[in-house]
Amino acid sequence: MAAFATRIVLILLISLFLFSTGLLVTAALEEAEESDLVSLSYQAYTGLAAVYRAGGNTSAMVAQLNGALRQIQEARIKAASGQTEEAQALQEQANGTLERIVAEIPAAQQQAQLDVMHRRIVVLSFVPISVVVCTLVSYLVIRTWRRYDRSRLYEMRIVEENED
Repeated sequence: MAAFATRIVLILLISLFLFSTGLLVTAALEEAEESDLVSLSYQAYTGLAAVYRAGGNTSAMVAQLNGALRQIQEARIKAASGQTEEAQALQEQANGTLERIVAEIPAAQQQAQLDVMHRRIVVLSFVPISVVVCTLVSYLVIRTWRRYDRSRLYEMRIVEENED
């Protein structure tokens, strides 16, 4: 009977050990997923900042990033309250959203660069046009002034002084 009791205790100890290592492995995996989400969100944030600095419109992608960060926060709250399945689903949704944002960043940077180039072309094309317009206006003003000056000259009367 003592051998049976020791076997049961040994089985209980082994199962307790396996259960605790399973919890440790699960906690380590959740921590790795969490750090992946944090690094992915940081990567998305820095990419969006680069797009914004390049002159791009990032409002829609920033709204998506904020939604993903909200989902991560809700997943942490649910995981702390013991709702692991819902927390896992929220983390997967947030991960998908973050991956989509990171995948869209190069195209957004290229579009921002194209927009900046188009704005520069438009601005630089107005420079010669404005120079031509200013030159023509100046020429017309000078011609008008000369014509006015000539007409005043022709209207002048020559008055002779009488010598008495």
